[in-house]
Amino acid sequence: MLFLDWTFEEYTTYINEPKHLVNPVRNLKIFEFLPMELITMTPWWMIPLFWLPIAAWHFFQGDATDMVRYPTFLVGIWVWTLLEYVLHRFLFHSEDKFYFIHHPKFYVAHFLVHGIHHAFPNDHYRIVFPPILGLMVYSLIINGIISVFLPDYIYQPLAAGMLVGYVLYDSIHYQLHKANPEEGSMIRKMKKEHMQHHYKNGSVGFGVTNKFWDTVFDTKVTAENMAKNRAQ
Repeated sequence: MLFLDWTFEEYTTYINEPKHLVNPVRNLKIFEFLPMELITMTPWWMIPLFWLPIAAWHFFQGDATDMVRYPTFLVGIWVWTLLEYVLHRFLFHSEDKFYFIHHPKFYVAHFLVHGIHHAFPNDHYRIVFPPILGLMVYSLIINGIISVFLPDYIYQPLAAGMLVGYVLYDSIHYQLHKANPEEGSMIRKMKKEHMQHHYKNGSVGFGVTNKFWDTVFDTKVTAENMAKNRAQ
């Protein structure tokens, strides 16, 4: 994959046809060089272990009163749900966007960020986002752009909430792929919708932890939306 001179059509076909490695059941191996391979592999528990201490640090920074700190923290969780949707729809699934670069080297970058997850959706160590990539998003958006426009007493608890929102997102995302929730439960419904995003149409169902933004922007997993997006 990393050294193939694929066309755009070959690449998008590859990542949009889910694959499972069997006989024996195993995870995908990308790099022969072990340190590089480990960078691409993330167990689910690494996400709370890595990010919750940073979230706690943000929460207790600044001089916000409790009347400001706790509501702003909750707003941060809500803001994360929008960022979750925007990143998933406009970055991870940017293949149909004008800014997607049609070059084999860019396909490699896209594959390592999200394409791998659609090509091998049940690969045990490639469901959650590697911290090294998460740090890039954190540095650019949370610790970069957002911090510039907000006073510190607002920014710090907001950043804490966004990071907790992210931890909830990736923890739930892992369970949607690996757990077998009880029939009729909310998590079962979430799993079914997310599996349709993976196995039927990746152009709908961008929200993982909630469907609010899918509803707002008309990208919910419905028969009508799936047929409409297939036709485009």
